[in-house]
Amino acid sequence: MLYRDGVLTEEEFIKLLPSDERRKKGPYVIAECLQGIPCDPCVRSCRTGAIAKHNLADTPEVSYESCIGCSACVGACPGHACFVIDESLSDDTYLLTLPYEMIPSPKAGEAADLLDRQGTAIDKGTIRRVVEHDKTYVVTVEVPKKYLYEVRSIRLNNGTEV
Repeated sequence: MLYRDGVLTEEEFIKLLPSDERRKKGPYVIAECLQGIPCDPCVRSCRTGAIAKHNLADTPEVSYESCIGCSACVGACPGHACFVIDESLSDDTYLLTLPYEMIPSPKAGEAADLLDRQGTAIDKGTIRRVVEHDKTYVVTVEVPKKYLYEVRSIRLNNGTEV
């Protein structure tokens, strides 16, 4: 698929999601890679083989039966297109794991602005975990479930954006 404005609609995003049954089992990756470019770090970083490309310039495809939601692809993707969602912990919130390459580094327990695809702050979330992966922070933030289709970035309280 080719997206002219580079932003998915909610309907387009829903097509990327695994089945409702799989979503309840635990974390899963979304590869929101919208244009086929010659790139494959997500494929190479996936230790279960859940992410595949038929050729180098294709967009990635995810096998949700194989994905364990480990988030290795999140830190490996140079385009920040991979993120992990875990809806299994609560009816009201979910965990979103995403890349963050700004300074200062985020810290677990910090509040962060939750940003939509256009960079607009829509609510506050709490950072639950931060892991460094090859100069990229892989940040897990708690997000109200009503924003499942919207939140794609965070901004620390000091105004730094992803």
